[in-house]
Formats: sequence, C-alpha cells, structure tokens
Amino acid sequence: MDTSKILAELRAERDQLTQAIAALESLGGPAKGVKAVAKAALVKTKASVIKRVMSAAGRNRIAEAARKRWAAVRNAKTAPVSAPAAESAQPPVSAATKKKPAKAARKTGAKRAAKTVKPETAAKQAAPVKSAAKAPKGKRRELTAAARKAMSEAAKARWAKKKAASKMA
Repeated sequence: MDTSKILAELRAERDQLTQAIAALESLGGPAKGVKAVAKAALVKTKASVIKRVMSAAGRNRIAEAARKRWAAVRNAKTAPVSAPAAESAQPPVSAATKKKPAKAARKTGAKRAAKTVKPETAAKQAAPVKSAAKAPKGKRRELTAAARKAMSEAAKARWAKKKAASKMA
C-alpha cells in the first residue's frame, strides 16, 4: 500500500471520530477526561470512609485489660507446677525414710532400690543450662587470628569438596 493512501484513510477515520465526539458532547455536555473520572472516584471513596476515633477512656480500658491478661500469663509461667493427684494421694514420707532412699523403696514395694546421688552431682543436674553469652549491643566479639584462620581453612575445604563433587556429577 502507498503511504499517501494510508494517511488518507487515517484522516477519514479521525474526521468520523471528531464528528461522533461532537454529537455526544451536544447531548450530555462536555466529556470528562480519564483523569477527571479517576479523581471523582477517588473523592467519593475518601468521603465514604469514616475515620473512627476512640476516646481516652476507651484506650485506657483496653490497655488495662491487656495488662491484666499479660500479668496472668506471667503468673502462670512462674507459678509452681502442682503435683498430680496420684502422687498427692500417697502417705507422707517420714524423715527417716528420706535419709535412706534404698530402704524406703523396699518398704514401699518398689522393684528397684533408688540410687543415691552425690550432692555435687545433684546440684549440677538441677542447675539450668546457660545459653551462649551474647555480646552487649553495639559491641562485637573479636576472633583471634588463629580462630579466623581455622574458619577460613574450613570454609575453603568445604568449597573444594563441593567443587570436586560437582565436577564428578
């Protein structure tokens, strides 16, 4: 097709569209652009949203209820665990049987005598396990040169092993 023929067809279409727009404008007033329609829709949605405001007394009631809930959670965590009903139904143990656990086990009909534990061992077993100490915020622990070198060599060995495995595959 010739370019002059294409231009003539496009101009004819443009003229038809201009006439259609003029006819529509005469019926309903000026046409609104896309931006104007979008802005009008945005204004409507903003107006329809109602911002709710809570009174200071309402905020205080909610805060107090939250404090009570968390206090109950904290108290539940720190409260001692009560003994199960089966254990509490046993008769109280005398001071003499407390000193000799093996005899007490035989008296109660236990199959095996209780092991005696040294006080030092018992203290170690009962002590809570401490997690690794964390450095204070802002300060970082420093590695010694030997530790840094060992870590570097270990990383290099891991990568060499991975590289060798990928070559074989």
